[in-house]
Amino acid sequence: MVTRVLGLALLSLLCTRAPAQDTLPQWEEVSINLPFLTTLRPVTTHEVTGYPWSVGGETMDRDYTLYDNWKEYVEPLGITQIRLQSGWAKTEKVKGEYDFAWLDHIVRDLVERGVKPWLSLSYGNELYRGGGGIRLSGALPSSGEAYQAWQDYVRATVDRYADIVDTWEVWNEPNNSWKGDRSKNRPVDYSRLLVATGDIIRERQPEATIIAFAVSGVDADYVGQGLAELQRQDKLGLVDLVAYHPYSRNPDDQDLAVERLRDTVATYSDRIDLYQGENGAPSEYRKTKALRGYEWTELSQAKWFLRRALNDRAHGIGTNVFSIVDLQYPDEINRKGLLLTNDNKEVVRPKHAYYAVQHMVSVFDGEVRLMDTLRYTEDTYHGLQVHGFERDGAPVVALWFSDNVPSDHNGTTAVDFTFTDLAFDEPVYVDLRTGVVYDISKNYHRRTDAGHEFYDLPVYDSPLLIAERSAISSVTAR
Repeated sequence: MVTRVLGLALLSLLCTRAPAQDTLPQWEEVSINLPFLTTLRPVTTHEVTGYPWSVGGETMDRDYTLYDNWKEYVEPLGITQIRLQSGWAKTEKVKGEYDFAWLDHIVRDLVERGVKPWLSLSYGNELYRGGGGIRLSGALPSSGEAYQAWQDYVRATVDRYADIVDTWEVWNEPNNSWKGDRSKNRPVDYSRLLVATGDIIRERQPEATIIAFAVSGVDADYVGQGLAELQRQDKLGLVDLVAYHPYSRNPDDQDLAVERLRDTVATYSDRIDLYQGENGAPSEYRKTKALRGYEWTELSQAKWFLRRALNDRAHGIGTNVFSIVDLQYPDEINRKGLLLTNDNKEVVRPKHAYYAVQHMVSVFDGEVRLMDTLRYTEDTYHGLQVHGFERDGAPVVALWFSDNVPSDHNGTTAVDFTFTDLAFDEPVYVDLRTGVVYDISKNYHRRTDAGHEFYDLPVYDSPLLIAERSAISSVTAR
């Protein structure tokens, strides 16, 4: 594996200006006894086609991170959409006067870098009585004066960025307060804000995409009550996507909750889709924030990101990776970033997860489609996720052990697979975490009357691909 280690070191040197001692941590190598072919070639934002993977650029409205410190890492990551928070309180510091200079710089520079921003309209503004909270879990605007000021701010923001932004999210995690006190930020209160905001967006951008709720967790109750209120007002047409933030230690544990949320939404509209609008795992133990109190590492974080994103893709749900960079909250640095930062909010280096996400994006672009059905058998006792995709008819099967929290170990278990309806001429095996592509020799694969059989393939708790060689863009056919 010397080639891979040197490749990561070189890429780290090219993509960062980190001191020499700030190198990627090392773990046990994954044992894949197949012939080495090559490594995946990352794509830039100017090369990637189609599928709108999104990455989080949140909290700049509160200066928890500084755009100029991490902007150089956007293009090589290859993700072409980014979630930003608009920051009412940062933009309007004098009543009726808007200073968008801070946001102009970010939004317009991102476009030059091949990334399309979408804006979460949040939080409140303490200039106004009842103006709402100015950070996470804050109250919604409540007074008449504050509502009028909020609407004026929304009009100004939509008008200013209408040439660039056509996707708008209304608030962030309004249910956080409601989960602790059912008298605060009630679903009916959020629906009132959504209607006031959505009407303005539709007036100015009739074809805009409006993302609603952005709930913490997979809160079907909150969403259901909010949609019921919108239905009562005949305002369901304001919502295109319902966003949720499904934080759980095992990223594969939320499937049933997400299906319940999908069913809840479907009872009100067959037009509204789901969107996974914010999700990530830390890279070290944290005392605060989501997924706190667990001994995360950069290795388990990388596995977590890949499993979360591919699970979403396999269920036809868009994904926003949270976040591109560590976030310096007042109480503790939130280490969910793909980029490691120091106490001065400067980037030290990309984390292991940064490279893993690069690999994923390079394979799963807009030309890769989810299969309608996938028929297979396997012989493992582990919980297993297996999902079928294809590129121009060439199969790409993603698989990983899903029964536990992503571990800090890379031990594999041999598994046999039989795929009934797929055709493989030159199959390869890809470890998305490391980016290594292996040849599946005839000792491990044969065609039988039952289908294509694969023997003793090493599987672990990070996504691997069984793919036709032509379906992997960085590997040319023989």
